[in-house]
Amino acid sequence: MKKIFSLTLAIAMLFACATSASATSNVASPDKEIDGTFIFDVLRVSHLVLNQTATSNGTRSWSDYFDTTEEDPTYRVWIDNTGDYPIQVYVKRGSASSSDIMDGPKEIAAGEQGTVELTTDNDGNNPGRRWVVINPIKGNPFEATVRVRIAPSFSELG
Repeated sequence: MKKIFSLTLAIAMLFACATSASATSNVASPDKEIDGTFIFDVLRVSHLVLNQTATSNGTRSWSDYFDTTEEDPTYRVWIDNTGDYPIQVYVKRGSASSSDIMDGPKEIAAGEQGTVELTTDNDGNNPGRRWVVINPIKGNPFEATVRVRIAPSFSELG
């Protein structure tokens, strides 16, 4: 009886070790790459939809647009004023020349960064096109980095 019990125990242990080894070989480490992207990028639910350098000689504004969707109605506009003078930032709906302002004017000093975080539910609109507009102040030239990220909610903007 002891021999049968010992043999059964040995087979069970061997099976357990083999199953454990095969299960751990398919587990990805958090710092390993999966199909060329890091695992934490795969888990991110926000999307970078605008990444531009905005420049002006001071005689004109700069503008570009992004679109929100029903799935991603929340957005963050991030501006890094890399120029030597302050700038004035607006987020608008409709067109760059629209008077339908979601946020602004927001003044960002030279060398400073600023953000605007809104959701289309809170700006009184349906999802759709939004414009980032940067105006020079007192005709001074400007240069800034503009990034816009959209997501399902504020907590998922990253």
